[in-house]
Amino acid sequence: SRRRHTRYWRDWSSDVCSSDLVSLDDLVKLTCQKPDLIKIDIDGGEIATLTGAPQLFQSADGPILLIEFLAQHNNTSELKTILERYGYRMVKKAGNNTLWLK
Repeated sequence: SRRRHTRYWRDWSSDVCSSDLVSLDDLVKLTCQKPDLIKIDIDGGEIATLTGAPQLFQSADGPILLIEFLAQHNNTSELKTILERYGYRMVKKAGNNTLWLK
C-alpha cells in the first residue's frame, strides 16, 4: 500500500515568541555549574556576550572559547582586547573561527 504524505509550510516569521534572558554569570550561579567550553556564533553579538559575563570569563579557570565572527559585524581589535584583558590568548585561527584558551 502507498502512504500519502502531506507537507505543510508554516511561516514562522509572523509568530512572536518571548523568553526570559539570563546572563551567563547568572546562569552559572543558578545552576552551580560552569561550562568547560563555549561556542559563540552570534553575528554581531560577540562583544556584548563577552562583556556581559565578566565573572565567568575573568575567572582563572574560564572556559575554552570557540568564537566565530565576521569583521563586518565586529571590531576585531576590540574583541581581541577584551579577551586578552580576561587572560585569554588565541591559539588557533581557521577562517572565521578562533580558539581562545587561558
